[in-house]
Amino acid sequence: MRARAGLAAALWRVGQWEEAIWHLQELLKLNPADNQGIRFTLLTWLVFMGESEPVEALLQAFPDEESAAWLYSSALWLFRKDGASFEARQRLRQA
Repeated sequence: MRARAGLAAALWRVGQWEEAIWHLQELLKLNPADNQGIRFTLLTWLVFMGESEPVEALLQAFPDEESAAWLYSSALWLFRKDGASFEARQRLRQA
């Protein structure tokens, strides 16, 4: 699992972004409880890529996550998607 996460990070660094994201998504399938914290990197990368459906699915997969990294990434996504909406501002306040 760690080796595959390392592979994904290496792929990301060399610009093979879609393949890197695919590996992280597969890691989450193997370990849905995500005790490695893969979801944080994956969310950041998906937001960077502007991948709407995967971002929404990932946010819904971990609805109780309240870490600052998660909340800031989700707020950034909402601002990119909807502008300064009420929900985006609320999420930013939460973060």
